[in-house]
Amino acid sequence: MLGVSVGQESAMSDERVLLDQLLVNSKKNIFNAIMVTDHDRWSRNNTKSKEGLEELRKNDIGFYVGTDKQDLYNEDTCFKLAIFSEIGELNVKKQTRKSMENRIHRAERGIPTAGRLPYGRTYDKKTGVWGIDQKEADLIKQAAEKYLDGKSLAKFANKHNINYSYLLKVLKNRCGEQWQISIKDKKVKLNVNKTTTIEIPPLLPPETIAKIKERVEANKIWAHKSVKRKYLLGHFVFCAECNETLTGQTYKGKQFYRHWKRGERAKQGVKKSVCHHRNDWVPGA
Repeated sequence: MLGVSVGQESAMSDERVLLDQLLVNSKKNIFNAIMVTDHDRWSRNNTKSKEGLEELRKNDIGFYVGTDKQDLYNEDTCFKLAIFSEIGELNVKKQTRKSMENRIHRAERGIPTAGRLPYGRTYDKKTGVWGIDQKEADLIKQAAEKYLDGKSLAKFANKHNINYSYLLKVLKNRCGEQWQISIKDKKVKLNVNKTTTIEIPPLLPPETIAKIKERVEANKIWAHKSVKRKYLLGHFVFCAECNETLTGQTYKGKQFYRHWKRGERAKQGVKKSVCHHRNDWVPGA
């Protein structure tokens, strides 16, 4: 019985998910041998290579390179596999560093190199010119006007099928004339961490953005002042079925946690969730 794991290895990742799953399955007596096409296809991380080989020895799993069976108790065999793993790891790190340095250089020239474009902007790769998506820009202007007029931003977001938190983040931080691109290595550990600022066309004037930020802060202060009672487990109790946060409520001098009332959810523009425990109350003590 041969262990088969088919897939493309990610050079950016220290962990090969398929290999990890194969090692887990080696304990289940599903197969008795593993085959790789070449020595350097086994692992690009020497630490994980040693851990994997130890797992194969422990579970009495044969190891083949092509059709040649490898003696995992032979020091020369283990040394050869370790050398190929170190060479593979070196190549991955070199390729990753070159890729990240290239992305940093492109970002410094004003070229988007990480993630999606900022909301409401376009970029022409041929001309290198930034532009504005007028439909999205108009929607942001409407959202800003509604928010500053005291209207519910949650209802506006729900009406236009936009995530409320994302919309508020765009209004606060992503409508100006600057976009920051952060390039970090999270997996290969090359100690590369560079943040570059790119000039982009703004969706809102600076004074409007400042007013939006002022209102956000004012809402935070008002929310804290309007709290009548403090609940020890507020924001820490969740429904096991729908994963919704349960809110605190006092009834006849005792504290409970429950789902939002339908009216409260409607005021926030949140759609009603389907849950069999909507009417259940959890005692607070």
